[in-house]
Amino acid sequence: MNWLEDCERVWDWFQRFDLTKELKKNKGIVIWKNFFPPKVAEALLKELESTEVWNQTIHAEEDLEQNGVRHSFASTKQGTVLSSAIRAISLLRPQAALAFSAAKYEGFDFIEPHDDRKEVSVLENSGRVRMYERDVALVYYLTKDWNVGFGGQFCDLAGNKEIVPEFNSAVAFQIPRMHQVKPVLEGKTRFSVFGWFLKPLCSESSSGKRKRSNNDNNKKKSKS
Repeated sequence: MNWLEDCERVWDWFQRFDLTKELKKNKGIVIWKNFFPPKVAEALLKELESTEVWNQTIHAEEDLEQNGVRHSFASTKQGTVLSSAIRAISLLRPQAALAFSAAKYEGFDFIEPHDDRKEVSVLENSGRVRMYERDVALVYYLTKDWNVGFGGQFCDLAGNKEIVPEFNSAVAFQIPRMHQVKPVLEGKTRFSVFGWFLKPLCSESSSGKRKRSNNDNNKKKSKS
């Protein structure tokens, strides 16, 4: 996909989106139409439709400990257009770590209500493994001619609003925010790219400061 390899054109395109400003302005959630140029959206959809290997998530309750919520859908990180598109999406927050994949929802796939909070370990460029937490979520929709009768709506429970997946549109929201994905109608397939911008977890340093503070106080008491 030549457009995605043209760094200057991709950079210029994404200057129209001010993620931080728009989240503040719109109470923590924003919807963008025409997220990519149409030819990019078409190429990415074509690649996902032809992808044969998907990782199916576990529907049953034993998946709760790892994922925090019952859900069912398939995901993949494979694809040259997908990789380039994710690299372009990273320009929304160039300094942030991120974790993105593509998703395929088929008949009865869903995600139950949750707020997306999660801590993850990240291997930094320095070679250090550090704990991060999800900060902002983004979902980019890639299925054409979708309507509410097909299910699969993004339900913003915090804002009491249902968002029908519209081709080449994206929704981003600040974490935590309660939401769910309604079950997809049997015989239908819904494609998207989803993921999170991450931020370093502050609890480690904060707890360290508290420990040092407590130790200092104990030392002072022993001297008095």
